[in-house]
Amino acid sequence: LDAARALGRLAARRPEGAPANAALPGLCLRVPRGFALRMYAERRTLWTTVPVLRDPGVRAHPVVQAALAETGPGVWDDMLVLASRIPSLLDALDGLPQTFAHGDASPQNLLRPSAEPGTLVAIDWGFGSLLAVGFDLGQLVVGLVHAGLARAASLPELVRLVVPAYAAGLADEGWPVPQDVVQRGFALSVQCRSALDSLPFERLSDEPDDALVELLVERLRLSQALLALPT
Repeated sequence: LDAARALGRLAARRPEGAPANAALPGLCLRVPRGFALRMYAERRTLWTTVPVLRDPGVRAHPVVQAALAETGPGVWDDMLVLASRIPSLLDALDGLPQTFAHGDASPQNLLRPSAEPGTLVAIDWGFGSLLAVGFDLGQLVVGLVHAGLARAASLPELVRLVVPAYAAGLADEGWPVPQDVVQRGFALSVQCRSALDSLPFERLSDEPDDALVELLVERLRLSQALLALPT
């Protein structure tokens, strides 16, 4: 909750058009709104991940079939439906309030100095750019699951907590954005960024075992949870 509120405060200090943004690196100011997410979604998701999802051989892989037996086969089709909608979701995000977000605010990139436990230090700003309000919550919650610090099943409860905390952070700094707008920015962003790209396809060449099936089940459940987010 502290991290979500701090990310909201950060976003409120750097909304599109704010005088403070003049101090940002020039590259941040030259790229158009949503560019970083659009580039990632096109090159990583649509050009790389989606062809794998559409490959009948991948879907027929014994590990994939074993995982789908646990989650239900519908999730695979739902992911392909989302893939067809990503271009329109990116356009919708461009119409929301924008801020210079961190861009990769996973827990691993938000550090607490031992001498100042009440302080958060954000590192790895390579994805930082003008993005829809709420964007940073996506990597915060997905990063917890990827790191094994939370289960995919807990994602709805995490979202219920972090969205209001982020909105409160925005209000703290004098940029009150309606919570439903924050929810929409977060949900559409994380669907474009993470709902299809969390599956460990690179591991399918490994010797099949229960641990690999369990990992794929958890990641499929994460995709299910992200696809079900209210927008």
